[in-house]
Amino acid sequence: AFAEDDSVERARVLYLRGRDYGLRILNQNAKFAAAFSKTEDELRAALNSFDKDAVPALFWTALSWGSYINISRSETEALADLGKVNAIMARSHELDSSYYYGGADMFFGATEASTPASLGGKPEKAKAHFEKALAATGGKFLMVYIYYAQTYCVGTLNQELFRQLLHTVDEASIDILPEARLANAVAKKKARILKSKEADLF
Repeated sequence: AFAEDDSVERARVLYLRGRDYGLRILNQNAKFAAAFSKTEDELRAALNSFDKDAVPALFWTALSWGSYINISRSETEALADLGKVNAIMARSHELDSSYYYGGADMFFGATEASTPASLGGKPEKAKAHFEKALAATGGKFLMVYIYYAQTYCVGTLNQELFRQLLHTVDEASIDILPEARLANAVAKKKARILKSKEADLF
């Protein structure tokens, strides 16, 4: 939960391990395995062969891989895989956008917000994804606020919204979404970490 905060290098190892576990599952689909090293269009076509049962594998593979890319943006090789990651997450979103508390929208929000406008990033599109992710649980999954503040608000220098989002996390009950109590506890700690960095971020 706090690997990125403690050691980026350790986080990279963990994210790649998660990606590889996920790919091991997805590669059991012969169409996906055959298309994986081909064009993005061929990969997207192969991804259509997955049904809703594959959503967990699709989602966690893309999230792990995308998280690795996000903290490795200075590495051209890592960035080159973003199209594949987006394709995998897009299929997860198509099959079940509500999975893991609107997690695919949270992912796309963070991805769009973390990409500079000069490289095709769309802040308003990111904002729309974050709002959809919040709507999925009525704002009860607190990690969405963290990624919203950390990526969109910092990227657009919206300090007022940054403070509002972190205040919402601070004020929320730890039991607001009982089945996500651990994730929400993590969000509360991350909110404190972000607040301590506010002067550097803005």
